[in-house]
Amino acid sequence: MPKTKIEIDLKKVEEYAQVCDNEEEIALALGISYSTLRRRKRDYEQFEQSIKKGKAKANAFVGGKLMQLVKEGNPAAIIFYMKSRCGWRETVRQELTGPTGGAVNIETKQSYDLSNLSVEKLETLEKLLYGDSCSDTKGDKAS
Repeated sequence: MPKTKIEIDLKKVEEYAQVCDNEEEIALALGISYSTLRRRKRDYEQFEQSIKKGKAKANAFVGGKLMQLVKEGNPAAIIFYMKSRCGWRETVRQELTGPTGGAVNIETKQSYDLSNLSVEKLETLEKLLYGDSCSDTKGDKAS
């Protein structure tokens, strides 16, 4: 037995799109499943346009309130606007200095003299450090 098609008021779709956080909530408010909402969006251009129009109206409303606060000189609104619309961002810069305010001294570990190791021992050390992938270059050394 085929399912009966649920009638959905496009004005309600637009209204819910203005106040719901996401499309899952819109579907819930309409009393339909999310898969039904996606199918209706896909099959009916007017349905998808109602969702877009509702979201746009909400954005315009909130944006208008924000601009009103910006015009009134509200510092928080101005900062929010500059960050979200103009790409401003806060950066924290830290400089590290040594104990007397000069450069930071970095101590290095003692270097090792490997000149008196045999080739076999050097190859063993190389395998320990880098794995067997280094042994592929042996053929190149002999040629």
